[in-house]
Amino acid sequence: MNHLFSKNFEKKMINLGEKFFNKTGKYALTYRIFEISKNITILPDNKYILNKYINDRKAFEFHHYMSAHKIPLLNEWLLYPESNLETGYQFITNLSNSQWEPQFVSLTDIPYHDETFFYPIRDNTVLRWEMCYQKYQFVIAHDVFMFHYGIKTYHESLSIKLAKDNIFPLAFKAMNNFEKKMKKRYSKNINCPKPDKYGFGPGLKIQNYLSYPKIFGY
Repeated sequence: MNHLFSKNFEKKMINLGEKFFNKTGKYALTYRIFEISKNITILPDNKYILNKYINDRKAFEFHHYMSAHKIPLLNEWLLYPESNLETGYQFITNLSNSQWEPQFVSLTDIPYHDETFFYPIRDNTVLRWEMCYQKYQFVIAHDVFMFHYGIKTYHESLSIKLAKDNIFPLAFKAMNNFEKKMKKRYSKNINCPKPDKYGFGPGLKIQNYLSYPKIFGY
């Protein structure tokens, strides 16, 4: 993966982790992720340069035609004064929808990935789903970010769409089994989003037939 990080990312995250990981409760330090045009000459290692590229339409939120990596209050985040060595947090949220796939730093006691899920349908998102059942909160960090060098277009994702179509039955089965495991493993009173079983591949046609409500995420 061609993923690069903003200046002093590690130092800032360690600083923020020292503020949260000693508290009661479970936290995941969440950072924003962007796509950057390959036509630029200077990589954005701070928010000032990143904001300029966004205004020039040379940078976007990662996979901006989808909702999985969108985080609210982007403009407020961009304008917040930047520190070189420390960082605070913008807000704290729970997992409010099943499509959101926050990128984060955590301790090592998070759940293992569910390996019954196959790429590219929710094989990463499923970890966030179980973190919700374990009552994790996602701390949206100021000043730090990750970016991918190169912008993926919708048309470039047609091969991914084909893969989703092919593995839809396996993905549907994996999500059904996941829900059963969560019911056995955790309290029924935990309010976590249900997997979006019909949000991709052939499921979209099923969704339209059933008038199943779509989940748009952030």
